Amino acid sequence: MQRGQMLCLVTDGVADAQNPAGERYGSQRLQERLAGLALARAGVHALVEALSADVRSFAAGADATDDVTVLALRWVGPPAAA
Repeated sequence: MQRGQMLCLVTDGVADAQNPAGERYGSQRLQERLAGLALARAGVHALVEALSADVRSFAAGADATDDVTVLALRWVGPPAAA
């Protein structure tokens, strides 16, 4: 990774989340949301919160069939020389 780059990891429960109509959140929607958050230069906390909120909103109270886990990391680089 380059300094400042972010890595976002999700479990399959994110793409597999379903709304009450049985539609899946899907990998396409996931990629679109991540791209939008990247363009907005969201920080790691904001990215995790926004993506998690979008999945919850999409599911609209439907029973979860799998875990939904989102982890984001940003490489800030090595510590400054003392």
